[in-house]
This record gives sequence, C-alpha cells and structure tokens, in this order.
Amino acid sequence: EFDPGLKALADRQRLIEQDLDAAIRAGSVETWFQPQVDLETGAIAGFEALVRWHHPRLGFVSPPEIVAAAQSLHLAESLTAHVAAAVCRLLSRLPALGLAEVTVALNVSPREFALYSVADMLELVTSQHGINPARLEIEITEEAILDTEGAGYQLKRLENAGYKLAVDDFGMGHSSLAYLISLKVDRLKIDRSFAKGVAESRGNQDLIAALVGLGNALRLDIVVEGVETEQDAAVLEELGCRIAQGYHFARPMPVESLAAWIARRGEKNNARMAVA
Repeated sequence: EFDPGLKALADRQRLIEQDLDAAIRAGSVETWFQPQVDLETGAIAGFEALVRWHHPRLGFVSPPEIVAAAQSLHLAESLTAHVAAAVCRLLSRLPALGLAEVTVALNVSPREFALYSVADMLELVTSQHGINPARLEIEITEEAILDTEGAGYQLKRLENAGYKLAVDDFGMGHSSLAYLISLKVDRLKIDRSFAKGVAESRGNQDLIAALVGLGNALRLDIVVEGVETEQDAAVLEELGCRIAQGYHFARPMPVESLAAWIARRGEKNNARMAVA
C-alpha cells in the first residue's frame, strides 16, 4: 500500500545523500559551537563543535541525518575531518580572545572507529594546523568504550597522543568503570534528560549527585548538558556540578557570532568584578 510519508522520507534522504559531498567540499556544511560554562565563576570552560547544514531545498538538515548519510556514502572521514579542521581554526583564534587554555570538543560516533583510522585523521589535521592535541577533546559515547576490539586500540592511541577524552550521554548506556579508569577518560557528560527540570525532580537530583560523586572518586570532570533555566543551573551547582552547557548560557552559533559572544561575556564579567 502506497505511503506518501515514507516516500517523502525516501526523497529527503536521496536529496541529502545526493548533495552532501559537494556541500562538505563547498563549506555549506558548517561547524557551530556551543559554549560550556563554569557554574561557580561564570568563566568559559570550553566549547562543543556541532555540525549544521541548511539545504537549499530541504531547509535545516539534522545532525543525525548528516552523520547517517555520510556513513552511508563512505564520507564519514571527510565529514569529521571537515569539522576537526574548523575546531582547529577556532583553537588557533582562542588565545587572541583570552581563552588560550580552554578545550574544544569534537564528537566521534562509535561506528567511525570501524570505518577508518580516526587517530590517523586527527593526527594529520592537528599537525596541519599546528594544534596541541591536549586542547582538543574527543567526545565518544559509551558504546565506543565497550567496543574494545573496534575502538579500544584507537582510543588508546588518542589518549597516548595527548587528546582529552570525554564520554557523552553518560548514564544512558552501560559503561564499565574498569574501562573509564583504564582509558583515562577526562570528562563525563551527563545526558540532558537528567538535567531538564532538575530543580523540580528529586529523583534526577539524587542521580546527578551520585554521578558527581562517581566523577569525584575517579577524578573526572562532570559536564551537564541541556541546562535551560537559571533554577536548574543553581541546583546543579549545589549538587557539585562544575561545568554546564545549554540554552540558559548560549545556543550553538557560528564562529563569528561566537567571537562576539565571547567579547560580550568578557565585558559583563569585568563589570561584575568591578561592582564586587
């Protein structure tokens, strides 16, 4: 039986796959950045790189659609290298913006480790831009940690090369504490579903407090995603969370808008310190 909804989805996927390669090469697939903020001081603690594409016919194409199409077309390495290059360009600019020590996070999906050498690609891109690997944070999901055959060797290479490692969406999967310790993971990112409305949810507060305790015991930074209100930010700080990102602080933005946002935030912090 004909289903127009399924046909529309198939047509959309075909257009995305048809145009993705050219869009990557032309720079139409952009890298935007979302700031991470220290809850106690308000200082900028880092950024996360996020892929964005506004298709001329389809409009906004979601990141999962972009990643899925790239993997289907064997363009995963090209896409991640494209984003990594944008991350390196931002890292080159940050010292002039007064942020020489902060890191920028790059998402790498678990499947990519089986498709190509992520470690080789990142080594090439960072060396081309003269970037210290310690300033680039590789965000992986819990599945990648557990895939000791497909990803374990490359993750160890990334760790040995000096890259920071972060586990994204922590609490949603089945991470082994042994792997967190053996890989020397630097950060755990608590999934946004636990942070949303945390001020009104005793259960989520207890869960986040437990995760913060785990992070402290393992000497890992905890980053909370999806913080949308001042009340949630205040509760998270009380629970011991140090770093947060979300719409309460800033939405993802292109690099030029980011530079202006950094300047405005610096002016506000200076004014606050002068009053204090």
